[in-house]
Amino acid sequence: MAHHQSEDYNLSTALRQTGTGALVTWVFYIPVFLIGVPSYVFISVASVNLIYQFWVHSEHIPKLGWYENFFVTASNHRVHHAQNESYIDKNYGGVFIIWDRMFGTYKEEDDAVAPIYGIRGKINTFNPIWANLHVYVKMFKDIWYAQSWKEKFFVPFAKTGWQPSSLSVASEKDDFNAATFKKYNPKVPTKIKFYAFFQLLALSYRWIHYIRKW
Repeated sequence: MAHHQSEDYNLSTALRQTGTGALVTWVFYIPVFLIGVPSYVFISVASVNLIYQFWVHSEHIPKLGWYENFFVTASNHRVHHAQNESYIDKNYGGVFIIWDRMFGTYKEEDDAVAPIYGIRGKINTFNPIWANLHVYVKMFKDIWYAQSWKEKFFVPFAKTGWQPSSLSVASEKDDFNAATFKKYNPKVPTKIKFYAFFQLLALSYRWIHYIRKW
């Protein structure tokens, strides 16, 4: 979820990763090891998949013709990150887009519909802790207040935008409207800007020094 919160779409978005994913994603890798896939194959494929996806986070790369039919590109991945109604839950592929075409989740970027990036139900904060936990808090509330046991179970697996119909307390609704959408862009104090700038310089220097020493 944190990966999709950015309302801008650039190479830094690729680095915006959830801090809680490792707590649950390992479950999906168990079958890979049970059928005997060597660890080096898993690590190699996972690395290629991760590195490949870095370049597709860009608004400056146009459609790439025939390449769009087989591979994930910046164009069809922009659709994946958009919250427009026609773009929701589309283009899940990491390297190959053929899987989305096969299973009906493919959507071509429409030149007449500019992607609006971010998530439904804005959190309006840059707090990294809340950015990682807010979705779990909402899920917990839906499970807690749902009166139907079936709906309680369904909460973690439901599609985007679904909410239990048996809630005893009204849940927050997303108020997304493409016509009135505005990015979260608070005024940042000058001292915070200076702090961030010098922190970047210090970390960059430390990293370069580490690489040269290594």
